[in-house]
Amino acid sequence: MNDKSEEKITKQDKKKAKAEKKALKKAQKEAKKKEKLDKKKKKLNSDDQNGRTGNRKIFTIKKLIILLIIIFLLVAAVFAYKFFFSSSENPEKIYTSVSLENIKLPDEMLKFTFDHQNDLYFVILEYDRRVILLLNEINRIKNLGKQYPDQIKITEKESKNLIKAKDKAKKKFDKIIKEIRSLYVLYNVNKDQGLKKIQEKNKDLILLAREAVTSLDPFVRVIESSRGKETRGIIKKTIHKIKDLL
Repeated sequence: MNDKSEEKITKQDKKKAKAEKKALKKAQKEAKKKEKLDKKKKKLNSDDQNGRTGNRKIFTIKKLIILLIIIFLLVAAVFAYKFFFSSSENPEKIYTSVSLENIKLPDEMLKFTFDHQNDLYFVILEYDRRVILLLNEINRIKNLGKQYPDQIKITEKESKNLIKAKDKAKKKFDKIIKEIRSLYVLYNVNKDQGLKKIQEKNKDLILLAREAVTSLDPFVRVIESSRGKETRGIIKKTIHKIKDLL
């Protein structure tokens, strides 16, 4: 009886040991699976984090590009306004003192014209420039006549044409100068009356000034084109000299 009971105990122990082994193996397998799953989760989490940081980087770059575009558009708008949409009556905001050779107006009157008749002011500057061109051309032609006295008729005829055109334009500008002087004094005596008079006279004065300036167009074109030819001729001569040296 004892032997049989002992055999039963040993069988039970063996079964128990086998069951424990199986349970241990199962637990080990489950632990390995769990470990693998944990590793996968960690990897996925790290990938997500990297993706988020990458997206953040892309997002910040996009923001920077948008900001740069906005700045560029603002700068472009400012330049467009300045050059295309600003008032034609005030192309320059600050007056700078100028010395005109053919306009007898003191600086304070020129500034007054700049401030209150801006278009007229710039026509006056152009007139002075053109008269200087004419005077230089007249002197050049007269010197040519002195150099070649046998051809004095040609030079005299041309210089007379230039002098006549200059004098006609001057007569118109003498009237304009007289009006500017009158307007300046009236404005400084009574601003309201002065401003009213400026509005009344402004269009007529600008028209008269432009007529005087445009009357010199044919002569100025010839002078400027001949100057261009002279410049090109000098350049060509210089190139030929360099080629000869080489």
